[in-house]
Formats: sequence, C-alpha cells, structure tokens
Amino acid sequence: NPSVEGSYQGDISTPELGRILKVSSMPAGEVNLKGTLQYQNRADHPLLDNLSTSGRFRSAALALNLPQAHANVQGLSGEFRLSDGTLEARSVQGDLLGGKISGNFTLTNLSERPVAKVAVAVHHVSLEATSAALDVRALERTAVSGNLDGTLNGSWEGSGQKMQLRADATIAASAPVQQTAEHGPNVIPLQGDLHVAYGAPSGVISLRASRLTTPHTSVTFDGTTGKQSSLAVQAQSDDLRESDQIVLIVRQALSGGSQSSPAQIAPLGISGSGSFDGQLRGPMADLHLMGQLSGTNFRYRDTALSDLRMNVALSPSGVTLSQGRLR
Repeated sequence: NPSVEGSYQGDISTPELGRILKVSSMPAGEVNLKGTLQYQNRADHPLLDNLSTSGRFRSAALALNLPQAHANVQGLSGEFRLSDGTLEARSVQGDLLGGKISGNFTLTNLSERPVAKVAVAVHHVSLEATSAALDVRALERTAVSGNLDGTLNGSWEGSGQKMQLRADATIAASAPVQQTAEHGPNVIPLQGDLHVAYGAPSGVISLRASRLTTPHTSVTFDGTTGKQSSLAVQAQSDDLRESDQIVLIVRQALSGGSQSSPAQIAPLGISGSGSFDGQLRGPMADLHLMGQLSGTNFRYRDTALSDLRMNVALSPSGVTLSQGRLR
C-alpha cells in the first residue's frame, strides 16, 4: 500500500505521454516540467486516479496535428495539474501562426475515454498562416493578407470524435486588385465580424450574424451550411466596380490561380449600385441560391439601366429570372 510524495524536474516526450494516457490527438514535441507529486495507492482505482501532480511547463515547440488543422506552437508555457484522472493546463501562453495564443485546456476521464475541452484566445494571428494550417488552397491563391483576433471554444472525445467548435473573430485584411485606369488603389481593405460553430460528425457549419465589409460593399450571413444548407445572404454595394474586383479575386482563386492565360479571366465590367437579399439552400452537391436582386444606375459594359429589379434563382443546372423590371 505505497504512499509517495516528492518533487521533480525533467523533460517529457508528449507522443509517449499520449500513448500512456491513450490520447492520440496529443500535441507532439518535448515539454520541460517542474512540480510536485503525490501517489496514494487505492486498489480499486486506476493508476492515474491515484496520482496527483501540479507545477509549471515550458516547451520550445509543439506540433498540433488535428484532422482539421496542422500548426506549430512556439514558446509555450503555463501551469498544469493532474488529479483524480483529470489533467488541466491553465494560464497557457505561446506563439501561434504569427500571433499570440492564451487559454486553458482540460482532459477528463483519462482512465477510460478521455474528453477534451479547450478555451483559447488569439491575437494578431496571420490569415496567410491560418489558410496554410487549414489547407484552404483557394484562400491562399487570393493572396489575402491580414490578421485575426478572437476566441475559440471546443470539445471532443478520444482522437476527435464528437467534436464541437465555436469561434468568434474579427478580421482586418486586404486583398490585391487588378490595376486598371478606373481603380487607383492596388488593394481593397476588408473587415470581418465572424461567429462560426462546427459540429461533427454532421459536418454542419453555422454562421450567425457574420458580416464582411469593404469600403463600398457589405455581405451578411446567417444560417447553416454543410450536407444540407439553409443560409440567409444579404449583400449591398454603392459601387459595383469594387464588387467586380472582389468577384474577380474569387474567380481567379477558384480557377486555380493559373498565370499561363491571364486574359481568360477579366473584370465583368459592371458599375452602379445594387443589393441582393436571398437564401442559399440544399445539399453541397446541389446548392440553390434564390433571392431578389436590385440595382440603380447599373451599367454592364455598353449597356446602361437606370433601374433593375428581379427575382433570381441560381442552381447547378442554370439561372432563372422572374418578375423582372428594367428601365
């Protein structure tokens, strides 16, 4: 019936610790630990439930290898405590994706099926580094640069089952535009206010009162998207020349960013002001966008319309215009 008390200092390989704790999603690297421990044997309890330890930790670098993202945390430090089969990391701080990270992490039920909970705040994280970590190649091709500030709260079981994530973030960014005689600035400033939730295994992404704005354009999203989408979309612009440049950036990204034939992708040549109020519905393989489109002093190349109103329905099979009015 041993009982042990003591103090220690040493280095731990987190992959080995993960195998001991049966946590396959443990960040990979080496961590320096310094603390105290107590062990009181109880025959009817697992070893981890008999062990208590607390102290501080430091790590030069840890690799995060989740199914949804891959990134490195540098200069990580904080406090830890293991008691009754629960591991807690508090006052955690480090450098991540070009910015700063702070927060808390908890693993419960270590002796059986671990359950993880994380609460993180990020400051000045690079959008370029984030798109690379999430492997969002289309975003990388747009050459959008900027920073993100926000919070992330999440939970999952084992190696990522039943994952639930919620993120609230603000974005300050800029996107390069194609130089023309009508557009002096070579970038478009972009501001974002995002409230996103993700649930697995349903794969549903919820966007609540999320908004993207530029000097002349604003787009608001509210609803869900995933296997079955139901997303309200509202957009308005007082200068469609700017919207034309934004659409061009997206088209270039979706085309693969090929530079071999730049003449194939050019601005649409629209100007004026306009708005759209509609819904994005259906499964990802058969999305339908329906709503009302209106414009004032709208111009498309050599065609001018002082007033434009119509219902629009877009689907993979075509475009339907109804109840339209042109002047």
